[in-house]
Amino acid sequence: LFWVSYWLVSKIDNKKWQEYINKQMRGALSKGNTFTLGAVAFISVYREGFETVLFYKALYLYAGDSTAGIIPGFLAGCVVLATIFYLINTLGMRIPIKWFFGFTSVLLYYMAFTFMGKGLHELQMGEQISMTSADFLPSLSWLGMYPTWETFIGQAVLFGAFVFALVYTFIIKAELGATQLKEETSQLQGNITQVHDLVEHISHHAKRCEVFLKDTPDQDLQELSGHLKEIDIKIHELFGHVKYVENQLQDEYEKLAKKGFESKQN
Repeated sequence: LFWVSYWLVSKIDNKKWQEYINKQMRGALSKGNTFTLGAVAFISVYREGFETVLFYKALYLYAGDSTAGIIPGFLAGCVVLATIFYLINTLGMRIPIKWFFGFTSVLLYYMAFTFMGKGLHELQMGEQISMTSADFLPSLSWLGMYPTWETFIGQAVLFGAFVFALVYTFIIKAELGATQLKEETSQLQGNITQVHDLVEHISHHAKRCEVFLKDTPDQDLQELSGHLKEIDIKIHELFGHVKYVENQLQDEYEKLAKKGFESKQN
């Protein structure tokens, strides 16, 4: 549950989600293996059904004698799901990926946090692990919190992992991405500079050949001289375009850096 929650957080940006889906689709189709693509789709859908059974089984076990609300809740969930399907499939309603993934991630983490506390508490009640009293802790069964050190430590570890996942996704990973982009831009600019130097070198040789051949009466050499002039012109045009691309790359990088800085401030 925690891993799926983190995965949803990492894909909360709609652009990242689209890039992820496109990458997976291209990878499957490029290999020409439509069976693999179908198998992935089947497993993805089957996993949802398996998780539904797993979650309801856990709810049934934790409910104890209060199982009367499970079936009405299940039916209500089916009605809500059918309504959402109708709105999306028939009316074309678009659900914002950001909010949908965000809500789902929080819900999954809440379930993981609760299951951690209740699972450890069940082990304590079955005398499988020790029960060390911690009177300063509240007893909140809906959060799976109990006044024992074992449940507290288990949930504290999970909470710490959740905080680290958020920091890594929205701060550390963003910084690493910006650094990588800067390195790739610098490398590309270095390659452009090498092309520019090579263009200048070719241009220099073209001018020298033009000087040697311009007074030659032979028709073929005259044509070669004219072609060298054209090459020289094209080389300078290419050089100008290279410089333009280099400036555009620099502008784009500055825009990205500014956008990243503004998003951090917000």
